[in-house]
Amino acid sequence: MSISHLKKNAMHNILGWFLPTLVFLFLTPLMIKKLGVEGFGIISLIQIITGYMNILNFGFSEAITKQVAEHSDKNPDQTMRVLWGGLALFSIFGGIGAITLLLTAHWLGTAVLQIPPELQADAVSALKVGAAVFLLQMLAEYYRGTAIGFQRFDIPNISRILRISLSGILIVVSLYSDGGLTGVMIATLIGLVAGLIFNAIWMQKIFPMHRIGGPYKSVLSEIFHFSKHIFFTRLAGIVSGKLSQFFLGSISSVGNVAFYEVPTRAAEAGSVVLNRALQVFYPSFAAMNRETDIGKIRDIFTSVLSIQLLVITPFMLGVVLEGPALLTLWISKDFSQSASIILNIIAATYFISSFTNLPVFAAMSFNMPGIVSKYSIIRMAITAIVVYPLVSNFGLVGAAWTLLLSELQAFALIYETGRRVLGINLFKALARPIAIHLLVSTSLLAVYEFAFRHTAWYTPLGAIPIVLAYPLLTISLGATTASDNRRLKKLVLAWR
Repeated sequence: MSISHLKKNAMHNILGWFLPTLVFLFLTPLMIKKLGVEGFGIISLIQIITGYMNILNFGFSEAITKQVAEHSDKNPDQTMRVLWGGLALFSIFGGIGAITLLLTAHWLGTAVLQIPPELQADAVSALKVGAAVFLLQMLAEYYRGTAIGFQRFDIPNISRILRISLSGILIVVSLYSDGGLTGVMIATLIGLVAGLIFNAIWMQKIFPMHRIGGPYKSVLSEIFHFSKHIFFTRLAGIVSGKLSQFFLGSISSVGNVAFYEVPTRAAEAGSVVLNRALQVFYPSFAAMNRETDIGKIRDIFTSVLSIQLLVITPFMLGVVLEGPALLTLWISKDFSQSASIILNIIAATYFISSFTNLPVFAAMSFNMPGIVSKYSIIRMAITAIVVYPLVSNFGLVGAAWTLLLSELQAFALIYETGRRVLGINLFKALARPIAIHLLVSTSLLAVYEFAFRHTAWYTPLGAIPIVLAYPLLTISLGATTASDNRRLKKLVLAWR
């Protein structure tokens, strides 16, 4: 697991996130302007519903990634069986999900969601297009899992850039041509088709699929055995992450969905870049021997988490200081006044959540997916208990608090993963950097809020030097070790 190879894969993953995020940042205010808050809320709900249907993935993509990573160099025939078995599973369950969504589209658009009558017909049509979108998303997820198993992070990410860029262009055309909700979904569908064709052709050149005999029963058994834990994780993630929006759309209004979804997606965009950077450790850890490489794994693990604290905390601080100003600049002052009240809660949620990425990949790599599924179920249970009373009584704020409360189980997940996978107490190992970051961030926040904000020199741009100076200040106080600093220097300066 050379650092140059990891950096190359991480860069592909980050680039696969960066351009689509720019498309999202550009399209969001345009869609709100052209479709209205209600229209944007409906599109968000359609995407949430297709996200719920992704439960039919059952964790197959993670299982395929692991199987391909284990067999690709040692047993090409078994790898081929994994590919065919995975394609069959994704096609079958993708088809089931698409048919289900198609048959329930009218019921969802007219009876379940609080959609204004004048938008219901367009919403039903958009939901029906969403059925086809879901099927293609499942196939794209299959190719993503297989490519990562081969440690070819470039293929799914370039494909993603292609499809989202094409969809973005077509969505703009649709918005200016009054294509409505259905036009937006058709544009999304066309982008998916193009990206999927590109992905399939490239993968066929890397590892050509050909007919091969069984035993497929053992292959499918291995996939199901591993994916059952990921299934509960995926189910819990979908319920915990999106149930609040669904309740807002069904007992409140689709407009509230928009006010909630925009800052949530912005926070997700920031979280995704870290997830994608750390995802490179999944196939790499899976190829290592935990018994013989435990010292190396432990050193990498604690160092990466320490660097993660250094990188993420100042951005979190910047959102807390000037999040409303960012929303005003991005969309509008009126939108910021409605949505900024929940921005800090959501930002805190994703800050906590980001530190579970590496533990999750480690647990799955070393055949302990049960740890991940256990805490995901706890997260889902918390959401199920508190979501209705909080959303029905407090609306947007209640939805945000639901998300934060459900994420508190992350501390137990991090502790147990460190203890069982690495044999250490991660909180104890990272006690010094955690204390330094807590001290520095609290001090800077207090100075900014109680001193700088009330001076004649105040400007929202004052948060920028805080964010830039934060890493230097924490490093000078010893938040990172000499080994961490060497790794950080290599990551920043030696991309070759």
